[in-house]
Amino acid sequence: MEVKLQLVDRSSGSLDFLKNKEVVSIIKESYDVDLDDLANEWKVYSKPDLLSRVVEGLYNLVKERWSDYDYLAALGLNGAPLAYLLGSRYVKRTFFVDDEWGVTSFFQQIKPAGIDLSGKNVLIVSPVFESGLKACRGIDILRENAEDIKVDVLVMTLFPEYVDKELVRNKRYGDVTLYYLFSWTKDVRMLI
Repeated sequence: MEVKLQLVDRSSGSLDFLKNKEVVSIIKESYDVDLDDLANEWKVYSKPDLLSRVVEGLYNLVKERWSDYDYLAALGLNGAPLAYLLGSRYVKRTFFVDDEWGVTSFFQQIKPAGIDLSGKNVLIVSPVFESGLKACRGIDILRENAEDIKVDVLVMTLFPEYVDKELVRNKRYGDVTLYYLFSWTKDVRMLI
């Protein structure tokens, strides 16, 4: 599914993804053990077959636009496994964005050395879009370090119930497209 960031709200998210048997299978397998921490993607990362299916599902979301993106940006530690697997499997240069500080642990600027991101299209990869604060911070970091950059976001799970309304009402994110494999709603919870 895809939606403009400014349109994400509690009622957003068509349930069309539930028609896709592979996505339903991923949902069930991702949350079969524990519903206490819905944003814990490390369960997915610990199952290689499931992780492979998630990566393929994410790629399929953006396949038509894949060649438009110059780089993938792994958003924080949690986004690194998905971003680097996507980049390796589908051949796309990938770099890391530290969403907390805007610099790496070695105090290097997040903009990769020798890479000018100005005028480039970057796809931020993260496992979840919960409040949106982390993704928007990543967008801001990239925009602060490059002129005329286009940024979109690709996630496995959207939690529309928790999205920060002020963020998505903010016009500076209106051009950002959010791609998500599935959104967590009451209907999805009933699958488990």
